[in-house]
Amino acid sequence: MARVLALIVLVAAPSLAHAQPRAVRDPAIADAALALEGPSGALTVDELETGLRAVLAPISACLRERPTDPADITLELEVGARGRATPRITSTLTSAQRRFARCLTRAFGAARFPERDASTRVVVHALIGTPTPSIPGSTETTSASTVPTAPPPPTSAAPSRPLTEEELHARALASVQTAMAAHPEALAACARRAAVQAHGRVWVRVTFPSASGAPAIDIVRSDIESEALTSCVAETMRGWTYESPGATANVVLPIAIARPGS
Repeated sequence: MARVLALIVLVAAPSLAHAQPRAVRDPAIADAALALEGPSGALTVDELETGLRAVLAPISACLRERPTDPADITLELEVGARGRATPRITSTLTSAQRRFARCLTRAFGAARFPERDASTRVVVHALIGTPTPSIPGSTETTSASTVPTAPPPPTSAAPSRPLTEEELHARALASVQTAMAAHPEALAACARRAAVQAHGRVWVRVTFPSASGAPAIDIVRSDIESEALTSCVAETMRGWTYESPGATANVVLPIAIARPGS
């Protein structure tokens, strides 16, 4: 159910200055991207990126084999002197993501890197999930097909039991999607004002703190280096009203951005 609702989001922190990770992605693989952070050891970032690029297709295959909702799954990756990788997932996962995680770790474990005299460590963010329809950067009016339709309100859980992880996640997805659908031109206006000149994706984490209160919105990764775009979208989305999922929950979602005239 939640996968069907995953046609959402964009937003960003006020600045991208907080250690923008090195991106590893393939335009032909829309449902997976990697972001490398804090590498240390014998291998260069370029060597790490080359080795991990081959992992994107297996990760995409994992998503088809063990579907899960969009997420930022963090791994600590140690590459030994012989070029073999040992991954360790450090994220807190939902049950659906745990079913996917075994396939994910196999994909990372199969990566091969150049042999060196010492090992290398790096934090890898596996950004998974199908991007939303594009938010156009042109001056044309956004067509209805580019804006996700608001989902029906999530079914209330029985009061006799707490909400499951999947129910909370589905409610959080529905809340953000409903907010986007209520403001169909707002993000397109940000893209136009920023004069976006390239296609790209922005990954966003929306965190609901509890049964009440506004969610926190944080950038996870952006392919488009435009502070004007990300700042505008962040401020815009902070002004929206969101329905609380009923307890602490967070979602990580990608949105595709199109260059002007696309």
